[in-house]
Amino acid sequence: MAWIAALPETGLPVGGHRRLELGGQPILLAHLADGWHAVHDTCLHRGASLSAAPLEGDEAVCHLHFWRFNVRSGACSQVPSMALRVFPVKVEQGGVYVEV
Repeated sequence: MAWIAALPETGLPVGGHRRLELGGQPILLAHLADGWHAVHDTCLHRGASLSAAPLEGDEAVCHLHFWRFNVRSGACSQVPSMALRVFPVKVEQGGVYVEV
């Protein structure tokens, strides 16, 4: 695994999120009040991009069938035994990095 530069620290406001392709992976990068979080950007139900709809608090909501995923833990509200892959995030020297 390697740390990959995602974007400048000022590149996304608190409450915002963005889809990125990093290391061949679709990543949903979210900037919440408690920091930065990254999860795999593919709904486990139908494979849709979770970044296609606004965040609701700390949850990404699939626009197809409204499955909800916590962007901190990857946990799915509808099926607790399922979870998205979570990627470590760090901020260094004004940049946001994701370990992929």
